[in-house]
Amino acid sequence: MSHRPFFAAVAVLSVFIFVVLYTALPISAQSNNNAPTFDDGETTTRSVDENTSSFDNIGAPVAATDADDDRLVYSLENARTSPFTIVRATGQLQVGQPLNHEDEDEYTVKVIVTDPDGAKDNITVTITVNNVEEY
Repeated sequence: MSHRPFFAAVAVLSVFIFVVLYTALPISAQSNNNAPTFDDGETTTRSVDENTSSFDNIGAPVAATDADDDRLVYSLENARTSPFTIVRATGQLQVGQPLNHEDEDEYTVKVIVTDPDGAKDNITVTITVNNVEEY
């Protein structure tokens, strides 16, 4: 006597239960997640003096809020080629390499914030490099 029909029925029933639970639970969980939003809207500005040391802060953090009070992670678009860095936990922009006003007096970077569920927002930051009298 073969047990194949029994095992086949159990397998089909197991798949059915999994599909029902998998599709029902995440929908309700995701519908309650609020995406983070930047406090300054879509754009903001910062300035930094030329020749500022690497890892020095550039103005106030580029802060976002999350209605769910989730822990947020900040990143820079094109971070590998940017002359700036960002503190992932706070949104604090920092100098990544020495800047020279005579070479480039303004940069535009995009900061991205992500919550644990993958919801995102972004803001464009214009960073002005201030000319400093050099002796």
